[in-house]
Amino acid sequence: MTYKTHVRELSLRGHFFESPRYHQGYWYVSDFYSGQILRIDDKGVAEVVIEIEGQPSGIGWFSDGTMVFASMKDHSLYCFDGEKIYLFADLSLFCGGLLNDIWVTKDDLVYCANFGFDFDGRDDPREADLILVDRGGNARVCASGLKFPNGIVTIDDGATLVVAETLGNDLVTFAIRSDGTLESGKRSVVYGDEVVFGDFFSTMEQLKVTPDGIAGLGDDLIYVADPRGGLVHASTIGGDSEVVLDLGRHESPFAVAVSDSGDQLSMLVCVAPDSNPKRRRLTTDAKLLLVEIVDPILK
Repeated sequence: MTYKTHVRELSLRGHFFESPRYHQGYWYVSDFYSGQILRIDDKGVAEVVIEIEGQPSGIGWFSDGTMVFASMKDHSLYCFDGEKIYLFADLSLFCGGLLNDIWVTKDDLVYCANFGFDFDGRDDPREADLILVDRGGNARVCASGLKFPNGIVTIDDGATLVVAETLGNDLVTFAIRSDGTLESGKRSVVYGDEVVFGDFFSTMEQLKVTPDGIAGLGDDLIYVADPRGGLVHASTIGGDSEVVLDLGRHESPFAVAVSDSGDQLSMLVCVAPDSNPKRRRLTTDAKLLLVEIVDPILK
């Protein structure tokens, strides 16, 4: 597969950009260590729409336009109605590690991922639960046994949930029932052997691809950021994977978002030299790449 791409680096810099989204003509992105969520126009001009003392991550919107976002360290979801920020759901009882990415469905259900263990502290990995929160803020576990669930999207017009397992060498899919609960998951995109958790370093040695942030397109195409390999993959559910973007080993793509318009696909890629919290807090060399892709794999 041949891709025609044009990569433009935006002038914006940050500590560590994550969880990008495209919504109503704007890109949105979290900057972990500034405590900000930014809105970016098509010229790359950014404005701060959220600023908190915590560490924002996943972003989404309810059907009434209310923004919902994850606050990682206090394991909570917050809402922003355009005027004020308020607590929506405290998920502390469900998180084995930092709260991370989220996905809001067209039915106003929020699927939430968490690390499962202290990744930054290099603790022995533990499996994590996926959390489901309804519009009333009621939370429950909807899937268990995940290996660092990270990026989340829905495909098939909302019928299928896709979860990136950063420590699993795969993407896992779940059929979504009418009430939002999930059927048993399956490894639907496999990048390597199934990982067996041991200590931190023996686990990391088993990784071939580290799926982080993901973005869906159509019925079965997922764009996957792979920071360990410096790559962005285009992976079809149950099928093959192709490399769309290769940044080499000196820069890592941690998350992607897509905007599909006619024959041209735009992809925002969050890039940083590493994800080390100590270094990221002290530096602002994280950047954003806007990638125009012609003739995507789905065409």
